[in-house]
Amino acid sequence: MRAFDRAWSGKEAAVAALLVTAPFAPALLDAFRLAHANGVQTYTPLVPAVALYLGWRRQPEFVATAARLPQPAGLLTVTTPFTATVALAAARLSTDPALGAALRILAWLALLAGTLRFLLGRAGLERWGPSLVLLLFLAPLPRVGVEIAEGFLQHGSALAARMLFEFQGTPVHLGDLTLHLPGMSLRVAPECSGLRSTLVLLLLTAIAAITLLRGTPARLALIAAVAPIAVARNALRIFVIGELCLREGPAALDSILHRHGGPAFFALSLVPWTLLLLALGRREAAARGAIPVPASS
Repeated sequence: MRAFDRAWSGKEAAVAALLVTAPFAPALLDAFRLAHANGVQTYTPLVPAVALYLGWRRQPEFVATAARLPQPAGLLTVTTPFTATVALAAARLSTDPALGAALRILAWLALLAGTLRFLLGRAGLERWGPSLVLLLFLAPLPRVGVEIAEGFLQHGSALAARMLFEFQGTPVHLGDLTLHLPGMSLRVAPECSGLRSTLVLLLLTAIAAITLLRGTPARLALIAAVAPIAVARNALRIFVIGELCLREGPAALDSILHRHGGPAFFALSLVPWTLLLLALGRREAAARGAIPVPASS
């Protein structure tokens, strides 16, 4: 009977989630359109499917812990309507369509979180909470966000590329975003910032942190590593293309490596990322194994 009640509660929560989502359908469609239009968030169609899968695969853990956790709604069910109201009000005042759409996504997720907490209790929110976090990736980046992210990646990549040229022994001078090499100059344009692949790596990192790591410090460490890995990836690409240009001339700028080499360098960036993920996972496993087990009386 308890298992039947739990299944029925899940069905009620699913219906409630659909009712909460229905008024936000235009905002979701607008978010998809704007995210696709900015050219850097092409991954958005995959996000809902991944979020649903992660929530579904956490079902055994949810069923095992549901009976032990308190079910009454807590502070979250009070604060989420307030958060949603503030986000919707701010969205109406926003002059940036992308920012307005992002705020509507935030309001939708806040109401979803409050609904799940109210109907399924703490266990239900723990089950679906990570999926709600992933759904934040549906929010289109505002113009100012794109500019800041691209600027950071451009300047960081140019500086790191200069260090690689200096290590190689190639004379180089960095002026703003332009690398002056013998007989030629390379400018790190916004298109060379690698923002799209960096966002894909950030999404992949969030999924790995949720599914493969348990502790908050390890998860934060993996997420924090995205920025330096992205900068190093871009710098390596600039360095390789620059060295090719010095040896083969400007024709190297029309090579496949320059025009379509992004996926190859993205794959290379997964090497240090994977090593870090394995190291963090092993450290967590070692820490759990080091916890003393109480002696039985």
